[in-house]
Amino acid sequence: MARLVCAFGSSHSVMLGCELEDWLTKFASADRVLPFYDRRGKVLSFDELLAQAPPDAAQYVTPEAITGRFHETQQALEHMKQRLQASKLDVLVILGDDQHELFRDELMPSVGIYYGATIRNAARTELPREQWYKRAQMRRHLIGPFIQFTVAQRSFAQPEGFVIRRARDLSFKQFDDRLVRRVRRGRVVIFDDQ
Repeated sequence: MARLVCAFGSSHSVMLGCELEDWLTKFASADRVLPFYDRRGKVLSFDELLAQAPPDAAQYVTPEAITGRFHETQQALEHMKQRLQASKLDVLVILGDDQHELFRDELMPSVGIYYGATIRNAARTELPREQWYKRAQMRRHLIGPFIQFTVAQRSFAQPEGFVIRRARDLSFKQFDDRLVRRVRRGRVVIFDDQ
């Protein structure tokens, strides 16, 4: 019988791949051009959001506070890595959102189940420091060559005729045959992924 031995949660923020210098010098200007949202989902500018900040917010963005938070974050990531390695897992299940890694906007499901024989992880490309944001994104990739990881296939190896009642946005993706199956109103619809 399967036993859950550990579980971890983490942000996928690009800040996790950034260096301390980026935290201290780059985000102050980069944040000013991003869209932000209030608690009700209304789009706000940086200045509008700043006007709503608590009176003590300035203490959290001093260089000392940012440096401390950076080191806490790096220590937490290292702790998670060590715990994961020490767990001696037979199976690792990763839940996350897809940001155009596997799906495109035409077919971006709420829930996606990948069932190909392998899944890719692109090689990390070293970029110059001037491209700090893309450089941080690259740190999500493995060092070394392009890798195909083996995927356990038992659960969804034969999704043909698979029926889910009241599914609104569940997808199956397999790169081997380049097909995407999307469940809509209890039927499986097949899309050509080319």
